[in-house]
Parts: sequence; C-alpha cells; structure tokens
Amino acid sequence: MSTPYRFIPDEAKRWKDPRGRPIAVVEVTIRTNLGHYLLKPTPRNRSLILGVLGRAQKQLDFELYGYAYLSNHGSMLVGVRSAQHLARIMEFVHGNIARELGRKEHSDWPGRFWGRRGRPIVVLTEEDLAIRMKYLLSNSTKEGLVPHPTRWPGAHCARALCEGRTEVGTWVDRTKLRQLRLRARVSGERVSEADTSTHYRLKLGKLPCWSHMSNEQYKHTVRRICHEISVEAAQQRRHSGRPVVGVKRLLRLSAHHRPDYVERSPAPLVHCRSTDLRRWFIEAYNTFVDAYRAAQVRMHGALIEVRYPPGGIPAVNMPALRH
Repeated sequence: MSTPYRFIPDEAKRWKDPRGRPIAVVEVTIRTNLGHYLLKPTPRNRSLILGVLGRAQKQLDFELYGYAYLSNHGSMLVGVRSAQHLARIMEFVHGNIARELGRKEHSDWPGRFWGRRGRPIVVLTEEDLAIRMKYLLSNSTKEGLVPHPTRWPGAHCARALCEGRTEVGTWVDRTKLRQLRLRARVSGERVSEADTSTHYRLKLGKLPCWSHMSNEQYKHTVRRICHEISVEAAQQRRHSGRPVVGVKRLLRLSAHHRPDYVERSPAPLVHCRSTDLRRWFIEAYNTFVDAYRAAQVRMHGALIEVRYPPGGIPAVNMPALRH
C-alpha cells in the first residue's frame, strides 16, 4: 500500500490552540529501519530527542500534547494548522533525530535510519483523542518493557504529565561547532559540544477534549490513565507468564540490535469512532486524491501555474525536461 497523502481539510480543524487559531490534532508515528534499536533509551539519546522537539516547538509554533519514543519507534500527538505545517514539523523532528542519533558516538549507524517516512493520522472526535492519548501513554508498558509508563527512561511524556513538570532537552548547533573546531586548530583552544548547546523546555498542552480541566485535574486524569495501563499490563503478564523485560536488560543491548519480531499492522486513514464522520473523511480524502493527481498530470510538462485542491501540499511547478 502506498503512503497516503497528507490531507487536513478545514472541516478537520475541530479545535483551537491557545491563540484561537483552528487546528487539527494528528497522531504521528515512525519506526526505525528494520526495527533496529537506534532510539535506545540512554540519557543522552533522551536529551537529544527532547532537544529536537523543543527546538521544533520554538521554530514552528505547534501544540504538543504527548510523545513516546521507544527503542525502535516513536509517536507524538500534535496540533497543527495545515498539511504544510504538519509536513514541516515531521521533516524537522524526524530529520534531526536521525542526524543526531545516527552519529558515531550514539549508534554509528551507516545506513537508512527510518524504515519509512512518518505516518500522520488525523484524530476527529473527543472520544478518539482520549483513546489515542491512552495508547500513546501505554507505549513501553503494553510491550512489557516496564511495569508503569513513568518508569520508561527514554523520551516519554508520562512522567512530565503525571508530575506536572517541564522536560528539558539539549540542541547542539553542529554548524557552529564545526566552525569553532576549525578555528581551534589554529588557536589551540579546546572546544566541546557544551559550547554550542542550547537547552529547550518542552511545552505540553492540554488535550483539547480536556482543556476545561485545571492543572491538578489534568494531572489526576493522566495519573489515573497510567494506573489503568499498569494494571491492564500486569493482568496480561499474569495470563501470558512473561515477566517485565526491564530497563537494565534493554540498555545492555546494542543500538544495532534487531528484534526477532516487529509487529506490523495497517495504519488507519483516520482515527474516528463516528461512522458518519469517518465516512465523510474517507470520501473527502478520495475526492482530494483524484483532484490532486489530476493537477499533477496537468502540471507535468506545463509552464503554467496549476491550482491544487485545498487541504494538501501543492507540488512545486517545474518545467519538463526535454531531450
């Protein structure tokens, strides 16, 4: 199955951000190439992932409701203003995580970092928002890696939401670092990453369906969900007889480790429990795809401006190459 087009129609922007701008909530998932443990939850990797998310927030101005990065896959819930806005966020976050964690000192990974590009799925109802938040929080616990979501040592929003604290990440300006090191060859000065590092604080917003809650109520709600996740996971372990894997065992594995089995299931086009609303979105998406492909055909080889359907990302109008 081909990767779906990024599609966010105006009707899918069912909520507003703190500045009153219409937004759609999107779940974004991504997995490493062949499931390798390139996102191994070391303190350094955690800090770098949080730094990328924090800088992305600073530069691209979007709502972040939750995030969870395990050893070989990650997900986040974001509020975006358009398909173009979503594309810039995904490009920045996924591109910079791959560049940082693929470095020699972290994983020394020579090949492709991600197995495929990120998969965005629009969330349409309040009920689905709550379900997707619980699913995101359950990452690391439902897999039997840790007994409770807050016990995951990697980049995970559970602890920040349960305790109401602000997470801080590190962004390293590699361009500036290279320039300083070139100068240091002449001057003999010592240069380290700390000289070009910036610390960013992540801003976790309240999920739109719970935006009416006070800060304490919100924390209590997330704690209750995490407790439910922990209890459900413990019941599953008793039924299966499998123990918790544990953080120490995970950290002993190489970043190049590949699990024997990687769960793969087809991603839905949209998260929506309302039959009528889901049918509307699918029909709107199919209509958009037909119009988009027709515009692509008109653009190919044309030197005129082509109008693309709203809700997606217009292609760059390029003249055809002639032999």
